[in-house]
Order: sequence, then C-alpha cells, then structure tokens
Amino acid sequence: MVKWDRPMSEDLVLMIEEFLGPSPDRGAEIGVFKGLASKKILTTFPDIAMVFVDPWREWEEGDEYFFMKRTGKLSQKQWDSIYDTAIKNINSANPGVSPAIWKETSEFVCKRYLDGTFDFVFIDACHTFKEVKKDIELWLPKVRQGGLLCGHDYGGGYRGVKRAVVSSLGEENINVRDNRLWGYVVK
Repeated sequence: MVKWDRPMSEDLVLMIEEFLGPSPDRGAEIGVFKGLASKKILTTFPDIAMVFVDPWREWEEGDEYFFMKRTGKLSQKQWDSIYDTAIKNINSANPGVSPAIWKETSEFVCKRYLDGTFDFVFIDACHTFKEVKKDIELWLPKVRQGGLLCGHDYGGGYRGVKRAVVSSLGEENINVRDNRLWGYVVK
C-alpha cells in the first residue's frame, strides 16, 4: 500500500488554489463519503458556496456501484453511519455556511444546476470506467470556462478512473498529482 506525504484533501485544495486562486466562489463535490475532503474545502475557503452530492445508500447486486471494492457492499445501516459522520464533518468545518447537501445520485443532482455554475467540480464517486465517464459528461458543462474539473484515484487500483478521464478529456490535457488527483482546466 502506498503512503502519501499529505492527505488527499490537502493536495486537492492546493490544486484548486493553483488553478483558481485563493477564493473560488462555488464548487461541487461528487462523492462525499465521510466528508473529509468536504471539511478541508470548507475550512480553506470559508466563503465558498458548496454543493455536496452522495446517495449514501446500499446498492443492489448487479448495480455498477455494487462492484466497488471498499464501499459497494455496505449495508444501509453502515451508510447511515457514514452519512452522519459526513454531516458532522461538513457542519463542523464552517458553522456559518449552509452548503447544499444532496442525498441523491450525481445524475439526479446535476440536472438542477445551470451550465457554467461552478468554479470547480471534484469527482470522487463510483470508480468504474462507465460511472466516471458518465460523471465527467454530466458535470463538465456545469464548470465555467477556465474552471477546474478534477477527481481522485487516477492511478493505482482503479484503472477505470484513468481510462475514463483519458478517453473523455485527453491525456495531454490532464494535470496529475501524486498519481492520484487529476485536474482539467475547462476551455
């Protein structure tokens, strides 16, 4: 197992600051899990308007997400506990901010936002080729020109993530950090 020098959430905010500056206005996180990256985003950018998207639900056998190594077979009771942890992390990060928290699928939520709404969208949901490709297609139009579409688990054991990112955005257009974070500046 690879040990990183910094938590992923620190590298994520460094990437956001590098491409967008110190004060992005609006962002979205697709795939929140326990809300650790969410908390880091909210504490680093205290004035940001954030949208958090995760269904936090048990998946049926045969569903694309069911085949995820670590989280696909969790029970609803386990997901409820993870959701409670995420809400605590989000709410403790910046008590003065009321982010939009959607306990829904990515596909359902993205339809509620206009194209060009976000400065950045961070994708860290289902890690299969099909689902990552779908999330890129859904959320890319929601990022403003010059904004950042980014995600997690580009390298390592989730080969579908890298294949989806490269086939959707072109390898020459991707900025990769520590073989785990990927970023694409929207043209």
